[in-house]
Amino acid sequence: MNSKERKILYETLDIRDFVASNDVRDFVGKNYEHYSDLWLNDYIKSQRVQSVLLKFHFNLLALISLPTWLAYRKMYSLWGGLLGVMVGMSFIESWLNINSPGAYAGGLLVFGLMSKSFYFGHVLEKIHKIKNYPEDKKQVYTRKFGGVSIAMSIVL
Repeated sequence: MNSKERKILYETLDIRDFVASNDVRDFVGKNYEHYSDLWLNDYIKSQRVQSVLLKFHFNLLALISLPTWLAYRKMYSLWGGLLGVMVGMSFIESWLNINSPGAYAGGLLVFGLMSKSFYFGHVLEKIHKIKNYPEDKKQVYTRKFGGVSIAMSIVL
């Protein structure tokens, strides 16, 4: 989804209907009620979809180990991006002969606190992608990309 499509989606989305849909319920799976309540409350406070994407929320697992939480929630592209940033930072630190563990800690803290907002964006994009799929394809896609993966969170 490009930025123009994303902007139109944010402006036209009825978040109450979106969060209450069976597609979102099936995609989120475990802890659906927690996430739907959180996202609806964030939206009700601001009446803007974009603000739901920029909220800080405490998430203990994401604060302790963000890569594990990203893998658990099947957010592999964000996991790969985070890994790339960390590897890139370590190369830059080596090249400049500096050591800044505070940058890692600060970055992981911010990402950990925004993890539930990132998850909302992930769910929004995935559900938008499958909204016109036939029901059988939606179910296959949801099983593959939605829910949680304990195995991947251990492996990655």
